[in-house]
Amino acid sequence: MTQVYLGILIDESRTDAMTQPSQDLIKGFYAKGEETVQQAIARACVAWADDKEHAQRLYDSGSMGDFMWSSPMFANAHWRNGLKGKTLTASYQFMIMKKSLIILVLKTSHVSSL
Repeated sequence: MTQVYLGILIDESRTDAMTQPSQDLIKGFYAKGEETVQQAIARACVAWADDKEHAQRLYDSGSMGDFMWSSPMFANAHWRNGLKGKTLTASYQFMIMKKSLIILVLKTSHVSSL
C-alpha cells in the first residue's frame, strides 16, 4: 500500500522485507506514537534531506534496505521536526537491513529515554 507521508510517497509493503528485529528496533525506539516503520523511515529522510526530491531518493534506498540511519541521525530526526521520542544513545551506530541479514555494530548497551 502506498501513501503520501510528509510530502513523499511511501510503500508500507516494504516493511515485509525487513527482519522482525529490525522492525522491533524502529518501532521501539524511533517511531513516534502510532507511526509505522515506513513512516519513521520517511520522517528521518525528510528531516535530513535538502528537499522533497532528495528525501524521496533517500526513502527509496533506505526503505529497500540499502542503508539505515545511524542511531543519532534517526533519533534526532524527532527534534528536527519538533517531535520528541525515545532514543538509543549511541548504542547502535549503524544497521544494514536485509531480509536475510542484519548487521549491528554495538558500542554500548546503554539505553536512555528523552
